[in-house]
Amino acid sequence: MKSSKRILLFGSTGVIGSHFAKIIKKQGYKIVIADHPESQVKKLAKNINCNFIEIDAKKPNDLIDKIKDSYKFFNGFDCGIFNVAITRSEEHTSELQSPD
Repeated sequence: MKSSKRILLFGSTGVIGSHFAKIIKKQGYKIVIADHPESQVKKLAKNINCNFIEIDAKKPNDLIDKIKDSYKFFNGFDCGIFNVAITRSEEHTSELQSPD
């Protein structure tokens, strides 16, 4: 039964993630969306009527702690979708360039 399946979607507010969230919700699954605190995660959750978690994927301890807390709070998940892209600021782009 779809309505009893719980899905945790990371990276839910970008173009792909927001479409995933809307489709999953429309299909009748229980969805919890997760994204970084500066994103539109609260707004999306309100628009599609679902729960949300603010997680900073750049901080491993925050990521692990919030997943554990969410797992307990929502009584587990049946599926997790990791749709996260961690972008770097311009000050760190020199670290990513080739040494030519």
